[in-house]
Amino acid sequence: MQFLVEDNEVIQMEDLPMDYSADYWVKRYAIRRERIPIFLERVADVILRTGKYLNVIRQCGKLPVRTGMVVLKYV
Repeated sequence: MQFLVEDNEVIQMEDLPMDYSADYWVKRYAIRRERIPIFLERVADVILRTGKYLNVIRQCGKLPVRTGMVVLKYV
């Protein structure tokens, strides 16, 4: 879903004060509203928030566990 999320790579954790958490995540990633397909408009903020959480987990040195994956079949 990277096509609808902009990564502001200019913002680096090291450049922010020690208590950076909220400010960093708000400034680092943003939704590209003009690129959201109509069928994803309602869940765009959830997609962004989920991606942020996954990055936090990765930065802690953990790999997210994927459970309950369903294979989609197109007819």
